[in-house]
Amino acid sequence: MKKNLVLGILAVLLQSVAFGQTSTTGSGNWSDATLWTSGVPAGGTTNATINNALILDIGSLTISSGDYIFNASATDMPGGSQLGVSVGNGGVWEVAAGTVTLEGNMNLNNFSTLTVRAGATLITGSVAMGNNVTVLVEAGGTWIINGDLNSSNQAGTFTIGGLVSISNNFQTSGTAEIIGTGDITTGGSMLTNGSSEIFDSTGDCNTGPCSGRNLCGFTNVITTASQVKCSSAVGVIVLNATTSAASPTYLWESSTASQTSGFASATPVNNASSYTVAATPAQTIWYRRKVTASGCTGTSIPVKITVVPSAGGWIGAGADNNWNTTANWCSGVPTATTDVTIPSGVPRMPTVNITTAVARDLVVNPGATITLSSGNTLSISGNFTNNGTLTANSTSTAVFTGTAAQNLGGSSFSTFDRLTINKTSGTLTLNGSFATVSSILTMTAGNVNLNGNPLTLGASGSPGTLTYTAGWLYGGSFTRYFNGGSNITIGNAAGLFPMGTAADTRPLYVGANGINPNGYIRVSHTGATTTNNVSFNDTDAQAIVRRQNSFWAVSSNLSSGTYSLRAGGTGFGTISTVAHLRLVLSGSVVASPAPANSGTPASPLVERISLSGANLTNNFYIGSINGTLSPLPVKLISFDAQSVAEGIQLTWKTSSEDNFHYYQLERAGTDLKFVAIARIEGAGGHAITKSYDYLDRTPLSGKNYYRLKMVDVDEVFEYSPVVTANGTSLSGVSVYPNPIKNNSVTVALNDTMDTPVQLQLLDGTGTLVLRASLDENVNVLQLPDSIRPGVYFLQVSSGYVRQIIKVVIQ
Repeated sequence: MKKNLVLGILAVLLQSVAFGQTSTTGSGNWSDATLWTSGVPAGGTTNATINNALILDIGSLTISSGDYIFNASATDMPGGSQLGVSVGNGGVWEVAAGTVTLEGNMNLNNFSTLTVRAGATLITGSVAMGNNVTVLVEAGGTWIINGDLNSSNQAGTFTIGGLVSISNNFQTSGTAEIIGTGDITTGGSMLTNGSSEIFDSTGDCNTGPCSGRNLCGFTNVITTASQVKCSSAVGVIVLNATTSAASPTYLWESSTASQTSGFASATPVNNASSYTVAATPAQTIWYRRKVTASGCTGTSIPVKITVVPSAGGWIGAGADNNWNTTANWCSGVPTATTDVTIPSGVPRMPTVNITTAVARDLVVNPGATITLSSGNTLSISGNFTNNGTLTANSTSTAVFTGTAAQNLGGSSFSTFDRLTINKTSGTLTLNGSFATVSSILTMTAGNVNLNGNPLTLGASGSPGTLTYTAGWLYGGSFTRYFNGGSNITIGNAAGLFPMGTAADTRPLYVGANGINPNGYIRVSHTGATTTNNVSFNDTDAQAIVRRQNSFWAVSSNLSSGTYSLRAGGTGFGTISTVAHLRLVLSGSVVASPAPANSGTPASPLVERISLSGANLTNNFYIGSINGTLSPLPVKLISFDAQSVAEGIQLTWKTSSEDNFHYYQLERAGTDLKFVAIARIEGAGGHAITKSYDYLDRTPLSGKNYYRLKMVDVDEVFEYSPVVTANGTSLSGVSVYPNPIKNNSVTVALNDTMDTPVQLQLLDGTGTLVLRASLDENVNVLQLPDSIRPGVYFLQVSSGYVRQIIKVVIQ
């Protein structure tokens, strides 16, 4: 025995060493090697952990002894191959979270294990189950089988705490048995052969629907179908049922949790053959009937009363499935302010077949579908939650057009034919979902927070089109497909990846000559506020001396062709000239620098040319050949201004000050012309949090604007964001009359203001009109006859004290 135990432990240790381990680092296609830590899992003995949403773009997968753990949703590629899976020889298939959809068949045999955890869903085609198989569907877990389930699971275990739903027939044979507290249902027959049992029963159900909890040899069927009710509906709901049992006793139960859990005696208690629901329930509820006869209790398949909101609830009660048919809705066709719910179990599912359908929030429940017909448009001004099925036909369009934050999410994969982002304000966020646009992505206005999820345009052999006006994508990856043999002129939308951060646009353009083969390019962007001093040469022998730590992560499966990249955007810090900037790798370069960059110092575009297909898969940064023109290595956490009794209190905090020298605090009035008022030495240090404060005891009257000029040891500098606070100057100035008539104005100075005082009169464009020096406390000025009527700014200053007054000349 001890020898066998030692050998068993040794075998486990050898197995852990011999088997490869790989896990996902991002969302996208299963076949994309860049998304895996150690390459694409190919079945066999490989262990795979799926932590990100994936598209299963492979045709089959055979697992001999590997463990495949799904911590995120995965689905067959829409319109693509149907993934079939075989698990045997100790292999493990576990759905721990999300929904995993396999349109192909599944085979389980030879000590394999299948687990569906609480809250997770597995969807497969037909299933064949051999010997020594362990199956566990936890309470709250769901396994949907679109086909048949045939089990000869000798010496194995099949435990159901949740729900196993089979669309066709179930047959078990030999000594196989099912145990647990959940349920297994079929749309066809449910047969036991040999000594097999289903929840301790050897009974059969020859004509569906069948339930494993209803195999007593007598029928027990609720004949009233599941139904959908508007929340405001009136009238009773009668649930009728039949049974072939002799001398039966009845118990009706209800649950607001699920089809398989949370059941208790229905209120009010009713032990008759039928049950009457006195009024529309406050929420969706399931009812089932238990029948006891001859010592056996059978439980019917539950019926579901789905309750939808009276405003925006789809009931499908019209003569067609038209979105624009009034009778299909609880309270009429939705408007742009209506929150819409599409439930399952209705007679007809909606089809948008009008030019423009509108909704605010749109929720598609599990089991429900919504179809966008060709040439028609659905405009959503709120959130779209897709937990069911979206069918978007060719030339149909979905538009996100809200003026506030919107979400696109749900447990299901969303494929649009045409998608338009046209948001005048607010961000569209992808929540726990990934989306594909088959044909045209139009970005008119508004940003998209990908939130760690992928967005895909086109498919292999069928690249989509980007129509671009404004906005950007951030926080995830954007994949575009390209046809082999095609060319892209750099700088136009055909090769644009409109990436960014929450605050800045960071576009990347691809140019190409001779793309080969059909394939994709995927881009994500990671923002940073820090820089590093570096030292490596470009291919033209120019030394790269500083690198800004934001980067574009580019990956591709294009193997040949010649490419160029152009990247840049806003928020890189102070740059005097774009000529010194280079597009580089972290500590080296590929291919050649461009003869010239473009853009402006505030929004540079930096190019690299003559890249091969292999060169594309890299992380690209903005570097500089001149350290005095690069962004500063200061990470500013916060900068604030607050009015206090003594003046205006300035505070700021940093988390890194590599090679840093000092801060110059600058102030401006409403003309936004900044002057220095203080210098504060930097503390210095890497990854050290440091706080600073300064009290401005002589602020300007009215709104004061402040900024920090952050100066490096080599005198490179950049500016902080501007902060404001209201102040009251100790040296007030009075101007009268205002409006000024006859070109004569009196300027009266407070006695505390030191003279001489300098006066400047500026027009609305900031052009100097008049300059004067005031030596008296009361001064009468005669303005030039040529001065034109309008709004002007009178700036009165003495030392660091300055006041700006808006005047009108009539």
